[in-house]
Amino acid sequence: MECFSYFPRFHLSLLSAVSHDLRTPLSVIAGSSSSLTENFDSLDPAIRRELLQTVCEESLRLSRLVENLLQMTRLSAGRLTVDKQWQPIEDVIGSALNRIERIVGERPLEVEVPSDLPLGHFDAVLIEQVLINLLDNAFKYSDEKASVTVRAKKFENGLAVEVLDEGPGIKPGDEEHLFELFYRGANALPDRRGTGLGLSICKAIVQAHGGEIEIRNRAEKGTCVRFTLPSSGKPPIVEIDDVEPEKV
Repeated sequence: MECFSYFPRFHLSLLSAVSHDLRTPLSVIAGSSSSLTENFDSLDPAIRRELLQTVCEESLRLSRLVENLLQMTRLSAGRLTVDKQWQPIEDVIGSALNRIERIVGERPLEVEVPSDLPLGHFDAVLIEQVLINLLDNAFKYSDEKASVTVRAKKFENGLAVEVLDEGPGIKPGDEEHLFELFYRGANALPDRRGTGLGLSICKAIVQAHGGEIEIRNRAEKGTCVRFTLPSSGKPPIVEIDDVEPEKV
């Protein structure tokens, strides 16, 4: 192990944090695919479908983890590029929900976006990742029958987005640490703990946009994560004469 003595503490902590989280989905994928390969003809169609669904879900989980790891390495190297464009936030919300469609399934979900909401000035790829991480947490720590809400609204000179859940809430004292790298909340169930990267990445991306992110307990039940996306200037005005007519 002497060859690793020069490794920065960050990379050692990163390897320690993700080793279990990488191993778990890989083991499930290997076990399910092995059962399908060895017993495909003798398996009941319903069991086959269940095993295939498991492989798909764990592959998506692994993909999200790898995306977070790649983003964290970019952040640690100071290579995060923010490509802001004027665009509707509802498109990014819809894209994020499509990416985690298998997590959502038939679970209660509400999306509240006013029809007159102005365009936002942000990097769609990065904000989509923020939403995926927040939604993944909301569904992960909520009962299957509990509702999750995504809400967007106008905020001063930009937009504010909220993700609300009906989970166990935040243990007193955790609020100020939840966005720290590798920190895992005390209320996280043993089988639902993550790497402690998601919220740290969210904070870095939101701050790179000049915004703020906070998490608090809701008065009734669960938590609310809220982040802001300030906009500098005004969205471009597209003149009707500038739009080329479609050719028939």
